[in-house]
Amino acid sequence: MNDNRKIIYGSIVALVILSFAGGWYYNYAQNKTVVPDDQSAASSTDSNNSTTTSATSSKPTAAKPRLASDVTGTSMSYDQALEVFANQRIFFNENCRMVPTPIWVKNGIILMFDNPYREPRTFKLDGTPYTLPGYGFKLLQLRSTKLPHVVKVICGANQGTGEITLQ
Repeated sequence: MNDNRKIIYGSIVALVILSFAGGWYYNYAQNKTVVPDDQSAASSTDSNNSTTTSATSSKPTAAKPRLASDVTGTSMSYDQALEVFANQRIFFNENCRMVPTPIWVKNGIILMFDNPYREPRTFKLDGTPYTLPGYGFKLLQLRSTKLPHVVKVICGANQGTGEITLQ
């Protein structure tokens, strides 16, 4: 009878360990695509900049609350922005698809929207258009009063390009 109890207790312990390991792995896999909230990175600049960015953006309609604020500074070069916003970078591939997608971020985060191609790209966040110059970028601070909020991203003629969930 003792041998049977040892087998039962051993099986229970193994199941508990596997449950914890599975839960840890699930959280690890979920957090792997989460962009950290590092807003202090937007204030990091260098006085030796040679490349500047365009800070033009379209205004949202009056009926909608502003989702994104353009915080692109003209004193940060493209290379500096890539370094500073490495973990907060979203780019649009050759087919104008958002990479990575989907992502989950904290409300109020500043994200780098990058266009690594020669042609300008126009994308929309919940219907509000923004234009990225060729080989350019924009720094947009995303915030919503109602959380969680799923931001629908559309690039060019592609519908359903990506999603950003604000938490």
